[in-house]
Amino acid sequence: MNVVRNRLALLLCLLILPAASAAEDASLYVGGRVFFGNYMQQKSGADKLPVEWIVMDVADDRALLLSSSVLLNKQYHTNWKLVTWEKCTLRKWLNSTFLDLAFSAEEQQRILPTETGQGITDKVFLLSKEEAVRYLPDAEERKGIPTEFAKRLGTSIWPDGTCKWWLRTNEESSLSDAVYFDGSTCYLCVDFDTTGVRPAIWIAIQ
Repeated sequence: MNVVRNRLALLLCLLILPAASAAEDASLYVGGRVFFGNYMQQKSGADKLPVEWIVMDVADDRALLLSSSVLLNKQYHTNWKLVTWEKCTLRKWLNSTFLDLAFSAEEQQRILPTETGQGITDKVFLLSKEEAVRYLPDAEERKGIPTEFAKRLGTSIWPDGTCKWWLRTNEESSLSDAVYFDGSTCYLCVDFDTTGVRPAIWIAIQ
């Protein structure tokens, strides 16, 4: 009986380990997948679950992560107008509301400020078109798959289950770069509210 209790206790400990523990391995490798932070993913949106990320790059003591799924849909900017990444409402939301919802204070300390434009730094950002093509050279790799939560919010989905997702555009425009359903890159009006979001972050490797 004591053996059974001990095994159950060990299993319980493993289940309640923080999701960030998966990102503490110094052997992170490009193409690997890790869990870091928590965000709504079920259709009900009632509970936050560990977020899975794809390791896009590893440089010295840091790693670039891109969410493996489209986590939600949101406008790049709330109004259809000329706007840059620096001024868009999605950038502000990612670095305030999303940052606080998805990451604990300890996890936020591991997220490194990243230059995303001239004189612009962010903790959470979107890949640029150049980065998306460089890190995901095959269109098939770039296809976005939404979570059940993103579907419930109204993310536009093709019959094969794929969806569009935003890329950041530093030039002033009423259109932003994005990845289309088939994985190709395209331009979309900045106020489209059915386009998905795949956040990216650089984290310190522990």
